[in-house]
Amino acid sequence: MEFIDEKIQQYAETFTTQENEILKQLNRDTHAKILMPRMLSGHLQGQLLSTISCMIQPEKILEIVYRTVMFVGVNYMSTLVKRLIFEIVKRFKS
Repeated sequence: MEFIDEKIQQYAETFTTQENEILKQLNRDTHAKILMPRMLSGHLQGQLLSTISCMIQPEKILEIVYRTVMFVGVNYMSTLVKRLIFEIVKRFKS
């Protein structure tokens, strides 16, 4: 099941920093050894989280993983991105 339009996916892959070799190997190993590796975030999501983290420079990051709340994580990411954009606009105006 695909959640993102193919053109958007291709655009993101084209303009996102390439995955480093260690993470590529981890991804390959996970897919080779785990039957359904759904909880593996993936390169694009990892890059987005890394970018957000660099922009807001949090003191701590808490990751909560629970298999049945995957939608909550996606919903939270959407809210976080909206808040981040609001904060960026606010900083540029001042």
